[in-house]
Amino acid sequence: MKCHYVPQFYLRNFAISGKPEYVYAYRRNATPFETKISNIAAKNDLYIFKDKNTGKKNDEVEKMFSWLEGLAAPIINRIVSENSFSISSLLNQERSILSEFIAYLHTRNLSFRERQKNLHSAGIKIMMKIKAENEEVFGQDIKNARIKIKNDKELEDLRKSILDFDEHFKIEYGKKNNDYFLKQALLLAQHLSPIIFYKEWHLLESDSGRVFIISDNPVSLIRPENFPPFYGVGFMNGHI
Repeated sequence: MKCHYVPQFYLRNFAISGKPEYVYAYRRNATPFETKISNIAAKNDLYIFKDKNTGKKNDEVEKMFSWLEGLAAPIINRIVSENSFSISSLLNQERSILSEFIAYLHTRNLSFRERQKNLHSAGIKIMMKIKAENEEVFGQDIKNARIKIKNDKELEDLRKSILDFDEHFKIEYGKKNNDYFLKQALLLAQHLSPIIFYKEWHLLESDSGRVFIISDNPVSLIRPENFPPFYGVGFMNGHI
């Protein structure tokens, strides 16, 4: 099943004039090209997971996204089409729908999943290095894990290799791990939605002939002006 991580109704707002089902696609170091909206920002089985009870593929997440898009589409279409639209005219229910839509738009794409894996890998490396720095703790962990070690030299060589992790090891994630990262993305979006809801909202309009460009990672976090550079920027303290 082809799963769109940027909804097709959303992409149509960036369609080529006179070609409502086509957009220009831009790639790094490549010439822009026309492509069908149905063919872009999509990946097969991205939201399909294995049901623990039946052992079969489950598409409930994809259906949930379709349902949410059905709620968000008329609101966004109204914002785009109405002249002098005012954000303050949004009802709380509409604002809630858009907050949830934006939260999932941030966590459902390929870029976010890749960042999830990178953070997970970094966490594993840090924990392993911390344990490897203590010979006694490391030796006990190896024993508890029932890893066969021939002698003390082999144990010490293993410990030193973990301290220089990237030189000796590589963490890879198979397809079976996708369900875990999908679950984490869905849970995070539930936390982000109320944060977005209570932000101060603004509507930006272009006053020139220049057009907006959509990304396959469409939700951007922007560092506030005069914000200390040593602070990280997230949904709580950043512009979305």
